[in-house]
Amino acid sequence: MGYHNLPKVEQMVADELIRRPETRNSDELLTVFVYRDFFGIGKEPFYKVMLTFKTMGAPSQETIGRCRRKLQEKHPKIYGSSDTATRRRKASEIEFYDYAKE
Repeated sequence: MGYHNLPKVEQMVADELIRRPETRNSDELLTVFVYRDFFGIGKEPFYKVMLTFKTMGAPSQETIGRCRRKLQEKHPKIYGSSDTATRRRKASEIEFYDYAKE
């Protein structure tokens, strides 16, 4: 699934954001559900998915995250909990700054 299929990826992401509100705050969780739908529930071991997702045409986690942000910008009703997301981003930011100082 290359960039020519972004509308399909966006639809998969939108479906998950609507179906599972907990994915609105976590690109990792959102990616799990998109990949589960893409590859079929329980049909492929995780290591195989991660080693072959590009050759199988699956979207990257970055693409899934970009689609989520675009959809949330266009449709505020599917925003995640800003408090949770803000806290997590702040913790990651502090962790990265500490890492960068070393």
